Amino acid sequence: MKISVSFLFFIVLMCVAGGASIYYNGPVPWDVWATQRVQEYSAEYLQYAELITRTAKTPLVWGAIAIASIMVILASHWRMFGTPLLAWGLAHFADKALRGEIFVPKPDANIVAVAQTSVASGLPSTFGLIYGAIFGCVIWSSQYAFRGTLMQLLAWAAIFAGMASRIALGGHWTSQMVASVSAGLLLGMIVTRIMQIMVGKERR
Repeated sequence: MKISVSFLFFIVLMCVAGGASIYYNGPVPWDVWATQRVQEYSAEYLQYAELITRTAKTPLVWGAIAIASIMVILASHWRMFGTPLLAWGLAHFADKALRGEIFVPKPDANIVAVAQTSVASGLPSTFGLIYGAIFGCVIWSSQYAFRGTLMQLLAWAAIFAGMASRIALGGHWTSQMVASVSAGLLLGMIVTRIMQIMVGKERR
């Protein structure tokens, strides 16, 4: 998949999901159904969902960044190891900036199960931005046929597991997670592309 096509795809996905969430100022028409389905199938695994959620917060986030860095090295080149850390920094900055401009309510406990009530904005999802950014670096930096593909699959698995965890806990509506992860993937793509140019390891 070419980066330019991927970039446009996730721009559209972020704008559609995020725009709909802002427009409805809460769940979009399909959010309640999708969230209930995720919660239905993950009811027995909430303890794991809570653990995964904590990996986007300090101190566990440093472990997630370290794992993503190792995956980047295996997928591409050792000189790219710093991309997840740079992407995390960019995602952290973007999260603070967006939260100062956007407020969309998180899931309502009267509609879906909510593990912990919060009055913070559900858009963007800090978790979604961070996971999309750091594991996005693994996805976009891949250069090796087998090893790179394996790392990409593991990165996607981490992202989807993280999305499912936040939705299962009622931390965010599905649309909020889709928009946030898409934004994170875009940030990871930008950082990876810049680093590839700097180290002379552009994907051909």
